[in-house]
Amino acid sequence: MTELVKFNEKNRALFATIEASAGTYEAPVATEALAVMTLEGSVTTETTSYEYLGGSLSRDEYSFITDSFADFSAETPQQILGALDAGITVAEVPFSQWYQACGGYVSVLSTAFGCFPAGAAFIDNTQVSNERLSIDYRLDSNQDTETQKLRKFYSCQGSMDLTINLGDIPKAKFVVKGNAYAPVQAAILSPNFGSQFENVASDVQMATIVSAEIAERDGTFTAFGGTISTITHTANIAVATTSAAHGLGANESIRFIKIAGATDDTYNGTFMITILSTTTFMYHMVTTPAADASGTFTAEVGPVAKTFCFGNTTATNFFGFQLDRYRLGCEVGYDKKPVATDVTTSILEGKAPASQITGITSTTTTATVTAVAHGLLEGNSVTISEVTGGGATYYNGTFTVLAGPTADTFQVTISSYSGSFSGLARAVNNSFVTFDPDSHISDFFGVKIKFGPNAGEYVTYKWDKLQIKDVKEGKIDTFLARDITFRNTGKSFIVLS
Repeated sequence: MTELVKFNEKNRALFATIEASAGTYEAPVATEALAVMTLEGSVTTETTSYEYLGGSLSRDEYSFITDSFADFSAETPQQILGALDAGITVAEVPFSQWYQACGGYVSVLSTAFGCFPAGAAFIDNTQVSNERLSIDYRLDSNQDTETQKLRKFYSCQGSMDLTINLGDIPKAKFVVKGNAYAPVQAAILSPNFGSQFENVASDVQMATIVSAEIAERDGTFTAFGGTISTITHTANIAVATTSAAHGLGANESIRFIKIAGATDDTYNGTFMITILSTTTFMYHMVTTPAADASGTFTAEVGPVAKTFCFGNTTATNFFGFQLDRYRLGCEVGYDKKPVATDVTTSILEGKAPASQITGITSTTTTATVTAVAHGLLEGNSVTISEVTGGGATYYNGTFTVLAGPTADTFQVTISSYSGSFSGLARAVNNSFVTFDPDSHISDFFGVKIKFGPNAGEYVTYKWDKLQIKDVKEGKIDTFLARDITFRNTGKSFIVLS
């Protein structure tokens, strides 16, 4: 008599590995388990039939399989890297294999790189990874302590969705499609989730939101503060060095710059930059150039990023493939389609904090401004207005706060002038203007949201080209808010640092 084995669906784990040969199933190992909160979908088997017509009125009908494929999704906490290891490999980055199967290009810094420590990981879609994933999906039996029901998926690819809600851990959802074998019984494989569980629940909280910023991609670009002397590259990351201090603040990590003049056009264009030092910054190119840049470089910088307060953010297909099953006589597999995706978020509306200026003094090109409890930080953008008298031409305008502001004073660079001011001047902190969507309907933006308790335990999400699709009235808790849908037509980034 055959013993029936009943499998429950509560104890589940996914094991996965990148296929050495795309399309050929490769058995995963225990150290490559994915911890999931939800798992939806199944294996679909399609059949058809044919008939044999006999010499009499009888006929026999036979069925056969025409296709069998897996179509499922798995949701998991988007976890930070934890204590960074300078020797970490791409394969050891949390979710590395899943990112690659969703088209994400994964790279790890072997040495410290400006503001990034050794071991920092970058995942982005500037270059497309075409890796395919073999997956073991296992169900435990409460009657059998030795075997599990095993479904084997192979040649899997898909996309990753991102959900961020205040007070909750950011969640990644991998939506994957592939081919499948019929289920079998297999020896129990105990999951080992490795670094996925480091610094999760207590560290990625609402209180550890470091910043949420938005910057205009197509705003008014102005002359750059320093001449670019060299541009070098590591893979598709370009590092520009200026001949003098560029004057961009250390926190202007999503400011845009337009670069021209490189003989290799890969280096030219409009890019989201990250400040590395007072004389260097980096940006991601779409492809890896053959050599470091040459030519006479010119550059202009766009508006300073503004902060915004958000309640939730959802990014479908943060990066990944849009997949449809082949239906036109092609080989078994999927058709990849480039499809623009949406990012939705709810934000609070507000106004820029302003401080009363009680004094300004300057010697040549550095002006010291006195404004009690101004709240400005190094790198913030500040607008000074209502100055009258001889210094008005030099003091009225928009500036970047220099290093070393005190509680009641800050410094900015002006055109050469010596003297004081008169009037009832105000200092408006442009970096903390809550974003007003209604006045930017046709503009493009870059957005950065950063989480984590301290260096080495940060996770950052960035988009470099969002355009407003629609704006509606909304709420965050009991506060009036705006529900905004952006159309994502650019590059997406995850940075573990």
